[in-house]
Amino acid sequence: MWVDPNRTADVRCRARRVFGCYKYIHPLKAEPLEWFAVEGTVTVDCDFVKSECFKKGGTGEASVEHWMHTQIVENNKSTVPQKKPPVKSARPDVFMFVFDSVSSTQARRSLPRSLSFLETKFGGRHFHHLNKVGDNTRPNAYAMFLGWRIYAIRRDSVGGVNADSDHPDVCKYARDNDSVIFREYEKIGYKTMYSEDYGSGTAFSWNCKGFKNQEANHLFR
Repeated sequence: MWVDPNRTADVRCRARRVFGCYKYIHPLKAEPLEWFAVEGTVTVDCDFVKSECFKKGGTGEASVEHWMHTQIVENNKSTVPQKKPPVKSARPDVFMFVFDSVSSTQARRSLPRSLSFLETKFGGRHFHHLNKVGDNTRPNAYAMFLGWRIYAIRRDSVGGVNADSDHPDVCKYARDNDSVIFREYEKIGYKTMYSEDYGSGTAFSWNCKGFKNQEANHLFR
């Protein structure tokens, strides 16, 4: 982050660390750190940094610019116990996406360019005939990230499938000690990021316990 002192004689700027250097409370709440002055070049070791500048005037100061800066800062923090030392050989990057209520064939019809980009540029593999197991994010995320079928599946032509009897109350308990796949990757040395586009909750925490502790190395809300 850099502020040109020659062009800001009457401007005062400040910034605060928001995500990546915050007090984690629960999946929907975190406390950012205190504001600090920005003069010249400042290096900030956080994923998200909010900046704001004020212009000096006769009646006080007025906010003239504010911005949320984003980056990914590598760190050695871990959210889970490490099972064994990281393997030194190269490993593939792993991306997992959850799209609400979209089956394999529907995705091919509705998102052809997105699928083509993932397949041609990143070598993605399309799992043909894979179907959804529910009508929103949660049941599909639980199926992919935990291997749990938390809702019964209705299939009129070939018969339905009951929900897993081992997990009847998925919202009553936190998922910290369960085998969530991205946390399993972190246990063997991967760096993880959990990103959501819904501000009111995640696939695990919307009207649910979610996680008691930070669920991945990097979070994006």
